[in-house]
Amino acid sequence: MLELTALLVLGNGSVSNWDVQKQAYFSILDSVVGEMTARFGGSNLALLEAVESLLSSSKAFMQPAAVKPLADLLQLQSDLETLEAELNVGATFIRRNCPHIQLWRP
Repeated sequence: MLELTALLVLGNGSVSNWDVQKQAYFSILDSVVGEMTARFGGSNLALLEAVESLLSSSKAFMQPAAVKPLADLLQLQSDLETLEAELNVGATFIRRNCPHIQLWRP
């Protein structure tokens, strides 16, 4: 911050209050953008969608493409076809044995 403030020094040696406030404002915005990117960036968003796809009320319930980012994070070394077969078995089991669970319907 000192380096940036030094750049804002006016010709007479004083620092403009507006320039200091503007620098603080942009610094805060930069921090907010960085935090939002870290929390809601592509990989984190894919993981959130993968977790959502495990909810029976989700449109993507047990769909392999939706669950794949989570499987990758857990280092499950299966290909998409194996994952699809396992998810189909699981979804069928849930539909048959858990009638109280509300499944998403289009």
